[in-house]
Amino acid sequence: MAYAIEAIRTHLTRVIIAICALTTLISYLFVAQPATDVFTELQKQNTNIGTFALFTGFIVIIMRFVQKIMKKEEDWQFCIYAFAIMALWIPLGVYVGQSSAEYVKAFYSTKVALHAAAIGLLIFFNLSAVYRVFRMKDFRTAILPITAAILVATNSPWAQSLFPGINTAGMWLIDNLQMPGARTITIVAAIGGLALGVRILLGLERGALRAVKPVESTGGEN
Repeated sequence: MAYAIEAIRTHLTRVIIAICALTTLISYLFVAQPATDVFTELQKQNTNIGTFALFTGFIVIIMRFVQKIMKKEEDWQFCIYAFAIMALWIPLGVYVGQSSAEYVKAFYSTKVALHAAAIGLLIFFNLSAVYRVFRMKDFRTAILPITAAILVATNSPWAQSLFPGINTAGMWLIDNLQMPGARTITIVAAIGGLALGVRILLGLERGALRAVKPVESTGGEN
């Protein structure tokens, strides 16, 4: 029975992945109305699954936070804060809708401002981490901190006012050095994703399908 369940789970997952991949590629590369209809239906089902998972996660969060507050575990005060935020934003989104002017105004007045403040703090942590990891002992180890400082200054209005040419240097680094590297990483990641997909369909990546058999204990070390 266990072997049958494992086989069904493994092969059914491969079939679903193959159907989704083929319909997506056909609808993207060719003009085929049946494939487009199947792809549209898959998108709808994906939205339904995501909505169900979001609702399930919301229930799990409530259960865990309530348990943490009752036991007064570490950082239980933040659970109360999370409940207060959910009690404010969820009714607001349900009542006025997330596309309404009221919701958008509340969003830009709170979340975006907090996000900008968090990014401002992360810049200093980033520079500190760059300095600690890459000690500037010689010119080679100083390349990364120097380029990081130039890119940070490129996005800082006050730094541009102090150093008028810093924007030109930063944009040159972004257009001529950073962009080729970023595209190389993207291409390599895409090839790796295709290779991983082929290995999953061929059954060579059994761990991705949660079909790994447990390792039997030998009772001692080799």
